[in-house]
Amino acid sequence: MNEESVVIANTLFHVLLFLYCFKRYKKKNLSTLLSFFYALSSIASLAYFENPLYSLFPAGEGVVTIQAALVLWFIDGCCILAFSRIDFDKIKQVLHYDRNVLYTVEKLIIVILAVYLILALPLSIRDFVNSGDLSEMRNSQYDATQIAAKYSGILGFIFYKFQLYVYTTPLLLLSIISVRYAFQKRITTWDKFGIVLYVLAKMNIVLGNVSRATIMFATFDLIVLFVLYKDFFAEKVKKKIILVSISLAIGVSFIFAAISISRFGDDKSLVENVNTIRYAGEANLNFMSLLYPDLKTPLLGYEDFALFRSIMGLDYTSTGSREGTTVYNSDIKKKYKYYNPTYIFHGAAGLFLFNFGAVGGMFIAFLFYLYMQRIGKRQAKIPVVSIFVVIICAANILKGICYMEITGLEGNYLILYLILLSLFLSLSNKNLVVESNHQIKK
Repeated sequence: MNEESVVIANTLFHVLLFLYCFKRYKKKNLSTLLSFFYALSSIASLAYFENPLYSLFPAGEGVVTIQAALVLWFIDGCCILAFSRIDFDKIKQVLHYDRNVLYTVEKLIIVILAVYLILALPLSIRDFVNSGDLSEMRNSQYDATQIAAKYSGILGFIFYKFQLYVYTTPLLLLSIISVRYAFQKRITTWDKFGIVLYVLAKMNIVLGNVSRATIMFATFDLIVLFVLYKDFFAEKVKKKIILVSISLAIGVSFIFAAISISRFGDDKSLVENVNTIRYAGEANLNFMSLLYPDLKTPLLGYEDFALFRSIMGLDYTSTGSREGTTVYNSDIKKKYKYYNPTYIFHGAAGLFLFNFGAVGGMFIAFLFYLYMQRIGKRQAKIPVVSIFVVIICAANILKGICYMEITGLEGNYLILYLILLSLFLSLSNKNLVVESNHQIKK
């Protein structure tokens, strides 16, 4: 098959997978949600491939093959269908549900996150406002010299460590708040403060790192939670949530567009015709044309699971690099290396492939499918930690149309916190009986 045929086949596969999920599991299922966004991403990848400027980008240098596509489809299929049995409405009892432990952990995260934001947010706002070139500001996040200068000295080192520890805590915080709200039918002042901190934490990353992905990923977190807890809200509450979400989406779209234009220059044809569809669809093509053919040996978590390799005394890297990435300028010149493209979107499938190779990646993806299916089969009596696992995994698989947030030192801390929380809660014999009517009465 030629490249175009493979890209078209990739789009058809993901669209057909969505139609299958919609017909089999209906619209309020996680698998349907995930397949919908993956289908949209595959459509965007086809539009990106057909764009005349495609050859100017890294993916255009590689060659799309059917072998790579088959690996991609298997891994994507496992990740998407893994959640087909998940339905929180079927939960009758939540095991190891210790209210005091959860509330204490929530307060601890809120205090630590609040202290960090008091220090970090003013700096991010200052840098964003004073920056004359957001593109340069973004690139500085990947410049080893500038990174070293930023975190030099005792205070810089402390700030860097602080940032590593709290980077992924907003999602864990939101997960705890959502669980407590769903099953205890109440929201406290601490919960409200936690939600505000979640928003501020995301804004801090958007402003400090000039990150469009953060805007999109925060939206994905909320979408996943809404689908999971759909039966726990009264109709009035659902309508309010949808109205607020639409309003926020409009506002976020303007911010997203402003960042895109500022980062990629004044060439309107490039911005309007390429970058939007590239952002949405490049992961498929990066996987098939760059990562799959160029990956010589699996890296076994060298970057993606850096924290755990460091704990085991193994070599690792935690510094992303944009050396050689596409340079946006008036001449639309390219300068890049595409061997092991860890710095570009390669999707959830790329995480499996990059760390375990083609065969190993498919095997691990299949084990993930079996694990989530097992949770779905036994969710009538579900450990509270399994609920957190479902939320965090589903949110990251959805983000996998670009890349997953659980990678690197920052992302690995989320996994570590979840393990520690699991150990604390497993010691508790307290369980929570869930009422048959999940509706929140107003």
